[in-house]
Amino acid sequence: MKLQSDAQADATPQLNNIDMNILDLLNEGKNVTLSITADDLRNAINDAVEKAIGASRQIEQRELPKHVHGLQGIADLFGVSKVTAQKYKNTWLSSAVAQQGKVLLTDTEMALKLFSEINEGGKTA
Repeated sequence: MKLQSDAQADATPQLNNIDMNILDLLNEGKNVTLSITADDLRNAINDAVEKAIGASRQIEQRELPKHVHGLQGIADLFGVSKVTAQKYKNTWLSSAVAQQGKVLLTDTEMALKLFSEINEGGKTA
């Protein structure tokens, strides 16, 4: 991977190793030309995907309560608004929800399982 800023463009020295922070160059308002091999691009993409998968696994492994209470609990569990939580409760999440009067309990394990199933099917939640 080679990096060249506009300050370096005249002399055209190119870096074989990116030791300088690209964001620093961009924040300084300099033009940056990046030349990358297909293997370097593939490795960068694979690294990004592995980081994203690792972050996803960390979220999955966080300790969750057995049940969440109310629409706010559903909203917090999925990181959505109360309106969206209500839609979830009334549709695909209904089998994980128990409601008696104003009391609403959602089984978190079952809710996450249903969420993963609906997303595997290509549907959006």
